[in-house]
Amino acid sequence: MVYGLIWFCLAQLALAQDHGHDHDAAVNKDADVAATLSPELRTLLRQEMLALRDGMSGLAVEISQGGWQSVAEIAAKMRDSYILKKSLTAGHKKELAAKLPPGFAPLDRRFHETAGKLVHAARKRDAELSVFYQTRLLEACVRCHADFAPARFPDLTQAEPAHEH
Repeated sequence: MVYGLIWFCLAQLALAQDHGHDHDAAVNKDADVAATLSPELRTLLRQEMLALRDGMSGLAVEISQGGWQSVAEIAAKMRDSYILKKSLTAGHKKELAAKLPPGFAPLDRRFHETAGKLVHAARKRDAELSVFYQTRLLEACVRCHADFAPARFPDLTQAEPAHEH
């Protein structure tokens, strides 16, 4: 089953559509995925994205203050998904299966595995390992945005270096 990272990326695309951002298909052929989703599913995705954003912010604060119980709780919610896992209907699942671009599923799987590892690190009160896994989660967000939402996050796409001779 597909979870949080996919929801997060698709929700970013949905928000971009809602705010009038141009999705250039030449930049990323998958940039129009959110526009093709049902309004109900887009709303769920938006809610999930906001929860993930808040969770990522909360991790930074809680890890820096040694709030291990909160870190474990936030990471567990990320591992298990916030809203969508509980809210998706069979129709939503079918819709997503038909419309998700290639490459989302492996990123999503790693995201949830990493969140699970952060749960364990927090329960052990291991600050160094917790920071490591929090960084891996952030890297997953950045990679997803750069790969699947370049029109929404153009500053994350790296320009080809100029060749000088």
